[in-house]
Amino acid sequence: IFKARLDAVLEEVRLRLMTNEGGAFDTLRQTINRHRLKLIERIEDNPNEYVVDLFIPDLVYPHTGPYGQHGLKLVQTFAELATQDALFWCELLDRWLLKAAFVEGMMQPSTKLAKQVADAEAEAEVQRRAATDTATLRALQERADRAIEANKVNLSPEVKADIALVTASTANCQDLPVCTAAT
Repeated sequence: IFKARLDAVLEEVRLRLMTNEGGAFDTLRQTINRHRLKLIERIEDNPNEYVVDLFIPDLVYPHTGPYGQHGLKLVQTFAELATQDALFWCELLDRWLLKAAFVEGMMQPSTKLAKQVADAEAEAEVQRRAATDTATLRALQERADRAIEANKVNLSPEVKADIALVTASTANCQDLPVCTAAT
C-alpha cells in the first residue's frame, strides 16, 4: 500500500514538472541554485572545515582517484543540474523510482554479522595505518601547513572594523540570482 501511495505522489510530481504547474519546475531550479549557493558560502565561510569534511571520508574509506574529488565537483554538479530540462528530471523519476523494479525485504539484525563487519572495518583501518609511513604523513602535514599559511588573510584591525557584517536578518536576498520574491 505504501508503494502505491508513493507512486501516486511521484506521478503527480512528474506531471507538475512537465507542465510547470504551480511553478514546480522553476522551484526545482531555484532549490538547486540555493543549495549550490549554500555550498559556495560554506566553502567561503569555513574553508578549513570544508576541506576536512572532503577528505575524512576518503581517508577512512579510500577509493581510487585523487582524494576529495567528489566533494570538489559538487559546485559544478549543482550548476549542471540547474541547466537540465523537465524531461531530464522526469526520466530520472521514471528510471529510478516509477518504472524501476522494487523488492520489499524483511530484515533481522544479526549481532554476529555486526561483529564481523566491525572487525573487518577495524582490520582495514589497521592495514591503512600500517601502509602509511611516518615520512608520508609528515610530508602531507607540511604540505597542508604551507597551503594554510599561503591562504591566510591578514587584515589589520582597522580594516576588520570597517567590514560590515551580514546576518540572516540583514541580508537582502533579492540581489541574488537564485532568489525570487517568494523566497
